[in-house]
Amino acid sequence: DAAFEALVKNHRLALERLARRLARDPEDAKDLLQETLVDAYRAFGRFRQNSHFYSWVARIMTNNHLDRLRRKQHPTVSLDQAGSRDESDTLDLPDHSANPEALLLFEQLDGPFQSALESLQPLHRATVMLCDLEGVTYEEAAKVEACPIGTIRSRLHRAHNALKGFLARLDPGTADRLEADNR
Repeated sequence: DAAFEALVKNHRLALERLARRLARDPEDAKDLLQETLVDAYRAFGRFRQNSHFYSWVARIMTNNHLDRLRRKQHPTVSLDQAGSRDESDTLDLPDHSANPEALLLFEQLDGPFQSALESLQPLHRATVMLCDLEGVTYEEAAKVEACPIGTIRSRLHRAHNALKGFLARLDPGTADRLEADNR
């Protein structure tokens, strides 16, 4: 318990950042982090001491996030709402526009860049977030995503091309500026 707690304490900020970037909603990020830490605690007996703790937990978090995305593709309705006789009843959805943390995160990533990230396939978005935004090495990303390094490079290449294409459609000069920045 003490070893797990110490490792979590050392990597907590990085794990919180990854959760916020994956979930893109502060409340969902908290839930994702909590779910991930519970799963990691339960599986801690299988953690190999020669492994990187951050990479191991980031893989669990990425898998949890992808599971959540799959579940969202199959929306659920509360049984209380489903049993309602009035078919005109609508579901109340939370309004995150007044959430200062969400607004700050949106401003930091800038509208067009956030939209471009959201346009990526979930696996490509996760790879971009790990490598480009979190600064994780290709080797660590490969461990997190349980794939070869070549797959990470391929995903990044495809994701970068998709991002450039998306941004170029918004503003033709953006892709040129991004290309110049990468040199």
